[in-house]
Amino acid sequence: MAKKATTARWELPTDREPLESEEQKDLVRWFRQKWPGHLIYAVPNGGKRGAREAAKMRTEGVTAGIPDLEIPALRLYIELKRQKTGTTKPEQRVMIAHLNMIDGCEAIVCRGSADAQAAILRRNELLGLPLDVKPQIPAIYHAPPKARKSRGR
Repeated sequence: MAKKATTARWELPTDREPLESEEQKDLVRWFRQKWPGHLIYAVPNGGKRGAREAAKMRTEGVTAGIPDLEIPALRLYIELKRQKTGTTKPEQRVMIAHLNMIDGCEAIVCRGSADAQAAILRRNELLGLPLDVKPQIPAIYHAPPKARKSRGR
């Protein structure tokens, strides 16, 4: 029997402090529902890698301290942390200070999805951007990743 697709809304856990990745998923989902035609994207700087892969990524432009998310229409960079226990690293503080020196850009640290949502709304009020305008961003960029098919090996 085929599995039914679930339409249940994913929510942050309430029995523990959400992980940073859970907060980020919640924020991206909120933004894409509110402004489906605008781009928000993650910068995959974190994670554990072998020395060879890390060296390759550095030569390709991966830079320590770059904030987790960017919203180009708002010229906003967000370093997202857990609500209570997240801390910024020295290279993140340096990069945030650098980005804030660029005319028109704002780089911030937010404690959880709700804090980031409020910051995005404040930034939009300040700039007065028409985020209800729908640029031509293909829906594929907002679609959840497809499950990989088993190769039956």
